[in-house]
Amino acid sequence: MTLALRIALGLGLVVAGAASGLASVVVGGRWWGVGLAAVTAAAVFVALPRTRLAWCTFAAGWAAMLLVVLEGRPEGDFAIADDGKGYAILVLGFLVALAGVVALAGGLDRRPAGQRPGRPKG
Repeated sequence: MTLALRIALGLGLVVAGAASGLASVVVGGRWWGVGLAAVTAAAVFVALPRTRLAWCTFAAGWAAMLLVVLEGRPEGDFAIADDGKGYAILVLGFLVALAGVVALAGGLDRRPAGQRPGRPKG
């Protein structure tokens, strides 16, 4: 895969992650929205190829949007409520970020360490 294609894929996944994170916050005010957000995040991770680039960039976009939303509004209130649904969205954001960190640490590749590409054997 060429460098330009990898950059385009990475940028596209960051934007997709940010859009998914924003949509999760928007529908997170209802319980069915929290469930929909969780199912959507899980479905995206199942559909993405098991590569560091794909998982990390999607998770980074999702988590970045959640951090932007947590900044607060000029009126002094927040976009995420201080109730069970709001905390469920925050936990979902933590799990999405955790999936990105696991991917970054190389937890997606189940081959033995000596058989992974780019690593010395032995």
